[in-house]
Amino acid sequence: MVSASTELWIIDKSQSSIKFNVKVLIGKDVKGEFKNFEGYVKINTNNSILHKSNVSVYTDNIIINYKKFNQLLKGPLFFETSKHKKAILLTKEFIINTDNSAHTQSILNIKDNIKMIDIPFNYKLESEDAIFVDGKFSFNRSDFNIGTGFWSSQLILKNKVNMEINLVLKKQ
Repeated sequence: MVSASTELWIIDKSQSSIKFNVKVLIGKDVKGEFKNFEGYVKINTNNSILHKSNVSVYTDNIIINYKKFNQLLKGPLFFETSKHKKAILLTKEFIINTDNSAHTQSILNIKDNIKMIDIPFNYKLESEDAIFVDGKFSFNRSDFNIGTGFWSSQLILKNKVNMEINLVLKKQ
């Protein structure tokens, strides 16, 4: 339920992207994108901190620049999409600054592994009903059991996953 003091903003998937990059020892870095996601942001107009967001990323719609490994990512060694359909990023509060920057401590849930992560981001009010949001953050794939067995080694496939979000939010 949205109260009079709350604004609801929905992610416009057609204009948004969620991308990632993982360094490798030899060869090109693994670069990828999640093609299916959804989410919203609730802005509390009476409080500068008590804002919420919820973003779901469907892990079975991942694509990477190493096409021969696309199916491997969906299997039990990485995302195990048959059991874990989505990753969830949940924010219960974040601080919006006057310089069009913001910061949040968010809960990231991947494969039932939960960690708190810091996410700095920038925003731009494009119109009364559209906001652009962009941010970069990282997490360790080992914290979420992404890449097990042979792929757990950080010698070839590095542990740090660099995320880049570019979202367009539409006011409801």
